[in-house]
Formats: sequence, structure tokens, C-alpha cells
Amino acid sequence: ILAFMGVMFVTLVSTSSLTSVNDMQAAQALAVADGGAEYVLENQVFPVYSAAGVPLGSGNFSVTSQYIGPGGIAPATVTDNPLTAAATTINVTSTANYVVPGVVLIDSEYIHCTNTFGGNQFTGCSRGWAGSLPSTHNLGSAVTQAVITSTGTVGNAQRAILATLGQN
Repeated sequence: ILAFMGVMFVTLVSTSSLTSVNDMQAAQALAVADGGAEYVLENQVFPVYSAAGVPLGSGNFSVTSQYIGPGGIAPATVTDNPLTAAATTINVTSTANYVVPGVVLIDSEYIHCTNTFGGNQFTGCSRGWAGSLPSTHNLGSAVTQAVITSTGTVGNAQRAILATLGQN
């Protein structure tokens, strides 16, 4: 009985230690992934950038960015005539390729949207995001979005984040 209890105790201690190491590496990997996104923004290698295996702290990150707008993926356009400054639903030609929840940019206004509907509406939109001013937008205004995907790796742990430019 004592031998069995000893084996169980050793097993529990070693499993607990392994779990702690995995949890610590996962937390570090998330911080490294966040560092990768910050690297892209700080070094202004935006909107289209890609790097793999960049060392940071105890791990490394791989990061890519994509731009929906002129020079990148063709942007959707506003189909409201006009889109009023108070509107919380934005009708567009298509919501394909956009990351939601996320921030879109129309003219000089950042708008945070929480959902899409029917493939051609952004819904749950908060106007005037990140200090921009809510304003009226004309039919055909381009709806742009810049997206950063960063993956951090520490040991066997890997964590990824997805962020849109203008997101706080």
C-alpha cells in the first residue's frame, strides 16, 4: 500500500510540474504574440508585412498583415445613400474578408463593429472609435481594414492573436 501511495505521489508531482510548465509557456507565448503585433505597429511595416521566426524574449513570433483597401484586397463600399453619423448598421457591398469583431475605416472615421449579417451588413457598430469623429459617408465610400495576425511560440506552446488597426 505504501509503495502504491509513493508511486501515486510521484506521478501527481511530476504531472503537476509538467502542467505548470505548459501553463507558463502558453502565457509567455501569448505575450510574444502580442509583442509581434506591437512590432508591426511600432516599426510601421504596415499594412502588408510578413516575418517568421523573429526572436523575442524566451520565444519567437511569426506575423503577417493584410490590408483590405487600395493596394491590397479590393474593399467593400458603402451602399447607404448616405450613411448617417448615427447609424449602427452599415450596409456594404460585401463583408467577405473582414475580421469581425473589429475596426473598419471609412474616410477618416474608425468604426468598431461586433457582427455581420447577411453577407452585406456590419452590425453593432460603435461610431467614432479611437477618438475619430462620427460623420456622414457618401454612397460608394470605401470600407478599409488592416488586420495583423501574430503567432507566438515558446517551447511547445503556441498562441495566436488577431487584431485590427484602430482597435484599443
